[in-house]
Amino acid sequence: MKELSFNAFRRIILIFIVFAVLLVSVSSTAFAYATAEYSDVLYDLSLDDEFVAKKDELYKADDEDFSIELINVAESADNRLLIYTHHPAGEKVFLPAKYIRMQMEEGVNDYSLTLISQNGRFAKYIVNDFIVSEEVERVYKIVALLREFNQEYDENAYIDQDQTIACVSFPVGKQYYFSQDENLESINKCFDLAVIQVTDKFLGHVRYPGGFPPFVFSSCDSFFLAFDTDLPIERLTRATIRYTHRYYYETLYGNPNDIFPDSVQVSVSGPLLAEKILTEEQKGSFDGGLFFPEYTWKRIETVSDFLKTPELEFTDSEKQILSSKKWVLRFCEEDVFQYWEGAYLLTHCSLISDVSLFELEFLLNGQTYNLGVVDNYQTGSRNAFGHYSLTNKYLLMIVFFAILLAFLVIVIFLFPKIILKFFSFVLDAILFVIKWFFIILWWIIRALFKWIFGKNNHKGNGKGGGK
Repeated sequence: MKELSFNAFRRIILIFIVFAVLLVSVSSTAFAYATAEYSDVLYDLSLDDEFVAKKDELYKADDEDFSIELINVAESADNRLLIYTHHPAGEKVFLPAKYIRMQMEEGVNDYSLTLISQNGRFAKYIVNDFIVSEEVERVYKIVALLREFNQEYDENAYIDQDQTIACVSFPVGKQYYFSQDENLESINKCFDLAVIQVTDKFLGHVRYPGGFPPFVFSSCDSFFLAFDTDLPIERLTRATIRYTHRYYYETLYGNPNDIFPDSVQVSVSGPLLAEKILTEEQKGSFDGGLFFPEYTWKRIETVSDFLKTPELEFTDSEKQILSSKKWVLRFCEEDVFQYWEGAYLLTHCSLISDVSLFELEFLLNGQTYNLGVVDNYQTGSRNAFGHYSLTNKYLLMIVFFAILLAFLVIVIFLFPKIILKFFSFVLDAILFVIKWFFIILWWIIRALFKWIFGKNNHKGNGKGGGK
């Protein structure tokens, strides 16, 4: 066996070193991409001379202001969208942003945020599930920022009405423009963006009773959103609303009127995200069934028209709640069923939660606008709002049938023999009518066939007589 020369040995060592360096380089690059590190928020902001010069003037500390302000937007080297925010009370308590609401070509959407840097009152986030476009011109229209509701620092005006808020919103109204000139120099601009803000909001549902099929009590929950905005809308023509839907199943054993029934089992399905685009031409409906009418309503209506709904009545306190709102969106309706299975009372219905407006199209001063909406995520009470009122027409109908049924039961109980003879006579009369109906029908068919065949025979005899 020949011994390796010094040059050959050196070549092998060099090849091994190059291979090892390449392997480490590839591994390090992959690791760096997976755990990308971003610079500090104040370091990034300090690169802007205007921010350094006006920092204390534009972004003041305020321990009683728990809002969130958008400072700027940037694009990272790995094609991620970054946002920079100011939290006035951040040195006292830092409440991070959770969503950013942006108006893109496909519509207004909420994108979740990940906090990557926080320094005092200033914070830096990555916009999740969003990749910067490769287009030369890129525009980001920011409608609002949202964060989780904090019971200690945020206000819920309708907490006594079982209204719950998941997220509060803060208006932004800015659009950022990114591009390049012919020298490949970056062009970054910021413009104001018109938005509309919900200033007062209430969620609820009215319950319409249905007919009475055997052993099942059916009804319909019509969910509505009553609200007002910071703009005096003259005519609301279109609305985009999103919410979370869950199916609710309850099984109760024992007397449901007891304060503490024997046992209650509740099952709730997983959340389903839903979106409804409502127009002023659309209508909702529910077929009441036996003894009840078909109810219809407009998807979009004013509060005053909603309060005039013929089959609904509202208390003075309910009217007071709605008096500060202008518009009502009746955005969905869900069936409710209650029935007994042995000793168990089963209830099937739907839970609607985290309702938020995303877009509104409306008329103002003769102009049509379609704007992104600054709105929170809110949930209404489980208890129905208002109550159903029978009109005289249907009340008289139900009373008439009830009296007639009661009269028949009493007569059958007091005079069973007479009733038996009466029904026997009615049955004989019905059979007599049916019998003669078929006899007469048979006579008519026989006469028709005789006439047809007699006419054909007459024609045949006429042809044969000429020979």
